[in-house]
Amino acid sequence: MKKVIMKIGVCFALLLSLISVFTGNIYAYSEGVTVDYNTTGLSEAKYQATFVFDASHLEKEVENVQLEGGFQFIKKSEDHLYQDNLASNAGITWYSAYEYQEGMYPTGGCGNKDRIDLKYNGSCILYDMEKDDTLYSVTLPLPATEYYYGYYVTYQDGSSEVIQDPANPSKSNPLNQHDASWSYFYVGSKEDALEGQEYIYPSQKTGKQEYQSYQAFDGTTNQIGVYLPAGYENGKDYKTIYLAHGNGGNETEWCQLGSASSIVENLIAENKLADSIVVTLNNSHFSGTGFNVESNKILADDVVNNVIPFIESHYKVSTDPNDRSYAGLSAGGVAASTVMELAPDSFGAFGIISAAVQVDDSLFSDELVSKLKTKKIYISAGTVDFGLINSFFKASVVDFFMPQLDKYGIDYTFEKQNGAHDWNTWRGAFSRFASEILWNPEYVTYHLTMVDTLNQGDQLTVKTDIPVSKYQTCIIDNQEVTPTVNTENDFVTLTLASSKLALGKHTITVQATNGKTSGTFEVIEKVMVKNETSQAVKTGDDSYGQWYLLLCLLSFGFFKKKAFIR
Repeated sequence: MKKVIMKIGVCFALLLSLISVFTGNIYAYSEGVTVDYNTTGLSEAKYQATFVFDASHLEKEVENVQLEGGFQFIKKSEDHLYQDNLASNAGITWYSAYEYQEGMYPTGGCGNKDRIDLKYNGSCILYDMEKDDTLYSVTLPLPATEYYYGYYVTYQDGSSEVIQDPANPSKSNPLNQHDASWSYFYVGSKEDALEGQEYIYPSQKTGKQEYQSYQAFDGTTNQIGVYLPAGYENGKDYKTIYLAHGNGGNETEWCQLGSASSIVENLIAENKLADSIVVTLNNSHFSGTGFNVESNKILADDVVNNVIPFIESHYKVSTDPNDRSYAGLSAGGVAASTVMELAPDSFGAFGIISAAVQVDDSLFSDELVSKLKTKKIYISAGTVDFGLINSFFKASVVDFFMPQLDKYGIDYTFEKQNGAHDWNTWRGAFSRFASEILWNPEYVTYHLTMVDTLNQGDQLTVKTDIPVSKYQTCIIDNQEVTPTVNTENDFVTLTLASSKLALGKHTITVQATNGKTSGTFEVIEKVMVKNETSQAVKTGDDSYGQWYLLLCLLSFGFFKKKAFIR
């Protein structure tokens, strides 16, 4: 009977496995998005992402669910056509994720929708999801970068909407409930990331994201985001990076879809950026801003006279204007260029990405030109970005803004990023702005305290004035070691055994992200110190004690034997 039951069980298990093979693996993944290595057999992408959506969350009856997001790709070999043809996408083909090949990169949307074999919502390709009861799923092969996405839901009443993934929503500002509008996730790592996206991945060290309310120029209350990098509590005089979003955006986007917080953390960790906090603005709070200097005056007024004083009175930041920078994308690029022209004394560096203000000769006085020649100016746009050239807003950088700077001999750095008018472009541009244009870390000479001589096998204790957040490695005689790292008054104290060190002198170096400290010590044999009265050895050789114990045992045996004989 037991054998029959076992056979039935085995058959049932096989039946379930066959059902899973022929009906798909929708139950193999949890709701949300799961990233694995690519096993689809489709495309040359290294990874795949499986999306699972449960429609039972929705209140109305669902007809169909499709996936959309940053999943459209172009060939690097074709992107030059956009600028060559003065902002025309003619000759450039957009491909789906299933067609990805090495040498392609994603764009936020399709510049043309001439492929009738693909489905679209706006400029995004729609990917059909397989239905199983209330669950919908699809798997896309994808190269390594960050992606935004949402679900395009069509209801039985004919209406439709795009919603965030309920299992993976973007993080909201608790003060006003603003969020990044899209769900997002990461694929791969720095080692295999697409060009320009190397620093976007969450850092091993994570700081604190918070939101603050301040009184704006017009007396209203507005919100800003503030990212404090790891170790902020132990530092001082932090530099400040002010970031402006695009049209319709808000203060949450830059540190989510834009990965600004991760970029800053990673660059600080690699000693490519001085300690900096990130302040994300909410320029959508104000009305009347457009694509000229006059309409953007309120943004310049607000950041200079309201946001900066608030930040400098509430956070441990430098008040030197050269330790501040202002960068923005799209409409935020227009704001950045306006602030640069109206308030050049308030910042030391400007990042103008994917758009700039319409030029105005009346602003470019000798005084302004003289000031701008002392500033760091970075300009960037995507390869197929309408902010690059021939913009219908007359706000593109190549044909409107850069010639104006050239006219007055004002230096700047210009780069194109792989992308369109989207976050691939903006993340790449901010990475370059922060690592190449902004402040290099200041080199600090730290100090250590330790003994000059210790016995072999004893513990070596090294006290430093390196903040815990700055510690990197410990090196003895050119070899990296792994000591125990303790904190003492927020500074690094290291302990390690000397038993594995040879007798003689050694050099120790404790490396921080922005400096180091070194010292020397000597390892000697353990010294035997005799007691002056008993001549017994206190440390080292204990042979006297062993002989004494042996004599005691022999004596005890002798007397015990005599007592037994009696």
